Amino acid sequence: MAFNSLDRNYQIAAWNAFTSQQRYDCWKGKMQDLKTLKWTSEEQGQIDKLDAFLEENAGFLFNVKDLTKRQNKKMDGFFVQWAKDCEDKCGWTKAFCFSIAGNVKNLNSKDGVAVKE
Repeated sequence: MAFNSLDRNYQIAAWNAFTSQQRYDCWKGKMQDLKTLKWTSEEQGQIDKLDAFLEENAGFLFNVKDLTKRQNKKMDGFFVQWAKDCEDKCGWTKAFCFSIAGNVKNLNSKDGVAVKE
């Protein structure tokens, strides 16, 4: 993703200027990159679960300025439960969960290090 090669300040400005489609495209790119890493079946299941949630809720997830209370609750509820499941089933830390679902930076490996391209 070219987005990840930008300086952090430019990333923030670019993200704020992005359309919903551009935000979605960044996340789809990250999900595609994540799926190229070697995961256990349980880990892959969690990645697939995240990807499905992003797909099913793209209409509101990538337009955060207009979230309703119900949408915000749905989003928060999913991510809290997803992270808990990942910790319990995969042994992932909260920091690793955040490196996957909390930003669009790519991972260089399953060690959880988010990198610039």
